Amino acid sequence: MSNNLEERVNRLDLPDQPSREFVDALNDLARAVSATDPARAQSLSKRALKASSQLIYRQGEARALTFLSWLNFVDGQADLALTRALNAEAVARMAHEPTLEGHALYMVALVQDQAGNFAEALKAHQKMVAIARELDDGFLEANAFMAMGLQHSRHGEHKKALNCFMQTKALFRKIDADNDRQVMALNNIASALMETGDVLRALRYAQNALNQCDPQNVRGYTQILHTLGNVHAAMGQLDEALTHFTRAINLNTQAAQSGQIIDREFEVTVQLDLAKVQRASGQREPVFAALQRALEVAQTIDAKPLLVKVHDQLSKAYRESNQIALALAHAEQRESVRATLRQITTERQEKVIRLTAILQASRQHFHQEQCQAAHDWLWRACLHGNAPTC
Repeated sequence: MSNNLEERVNRLDLPDQPSREFVDALNDLARAVSATDPARAQSLSKRALKASSQLIYRQGEARALTFLSWLNFVDGQADLALTRALNAEAVARMAHEPTLEGHALYMVALVQDQAGNFAEALKAHQKMVAIARELDDGFLEANAFMAMGLQHSRHGEHKKALNCFMQTKALFRKIDADNDRQVMALNNIASALMETGDVLRALRYAQNALNQCDPQNVRGYTQILHTLGNVHAAMGQLDEALTHFTRAINLNTQAAQSGQIIDREFEVTVQLDLAKVQRASGQREPVFAALQRALEVAQTIDAKPLLVKVHDQLSKAYRESNQIALALAHAEQRESVRATLRQITTERQEKVIRLTAILQASRQHFHQEQCQAAHDWLWRACLHGNAPTC
C-alpha cells in the first residue's frame, strides 16, 4: 500500500504547483509510514500543512494538523500536540467539516486527559458524541465512547467505563465494524467487568473475544491474553494466569523478532503482572527475571510511570528475599523517578492550562467575518511556552 502512495506522491509532486490531490496523498502517506518512520511521517505532514495553507484547503489542513498532534503526543510534546489539535478543531469548524472536527476533538481529549484536565477531556468526548449523532456516524460515535471509556478506566471510574464500552460494542455491531474493532470492544468490557468485581462475566467476555480474534492480529490477541491472565489471577487461578501471561509475552517476542511493530509499554505491563502472579505462587527466581526484563524495556523507552512500578515491585521482591540493600536502592530509585515524573507532569499541566486560556480568548473571534483573526490567535498559541511553530 505504501508503495502505491509513494508513487502517487511522486506523480503529483510538481514544482510550484501544489494541488489538493497532492495534499491528500501526503496526508495518506504520512499515516502509512508513521509506525515504522515517525520522523518521516512528521515531515510529510508538515509538507501537507504548508501546501494546504497555500491552497487554502481547510480539509487537508485539518487532517495534517490532527495527525501532527498525534505524532507530537506520542513524542511527549503535550503542549504542541494540544496546540495543533485545537487549531485542527478550529480549522475544521470554519470549513464546516464536522467529521474532521470530531477527529481533532479526539486528540484534544487525549492530551487534556494526560495533562490531568479530566473535565476538559470529557467535554471534548461529549462534543464528539454530539457531532457523531448529528451526522448519524456510528463509527465516530463508537470511537468517542471507546475513548471516553478508556478515560474513565484510567481514573478508576469502572462502572462508567463499562457503560461506555457496552455502547461501543452495540454501535460496532450495528454498523458491522471489522472484526478487530469488535473484539477490542469485547476485551474492554471484560477488563471493566473484572475491575467492578464481576469476574465470571469478565471471563466469558474475554474468552469470547479470544475465540473471535484473528491470531494474526498480534496486538489484539496478546491484549486479550493479558486480560484473561488478569481475570484468572483475580479468581485465584494462578496457573492459568501464568499460562496466559507467558503466552502473551512469547507471541509479542515472536512478533518483534519477525520485524513487526510492537507496543513496548504493553510488554512491560505484562511482565509486571506476570511477576505479581509469580510472587503469589512463591516462584522467586522467575520473579526477578520478569522484573529485570521489565526494567530493561522501561528504561529503553523511558516510560517513567512504568519505571515507578518496576522499581516498586523490585524493592518488594528484594525485601521479601531479605536483600535489604537492594530493596532500599530500588525504593530510592522509585522515589527519584516519581519526583521527576511529578515535575514533568506539573510543567505539562501548566503549559496546557496556558494554551487552553489562549484558545478561550481566541474564541471571541470565531465569526465568519473574523476567520483570519481567529487563525492569528491560534498561531500565537503555537508559539506559546516555547512550542515550535506549526
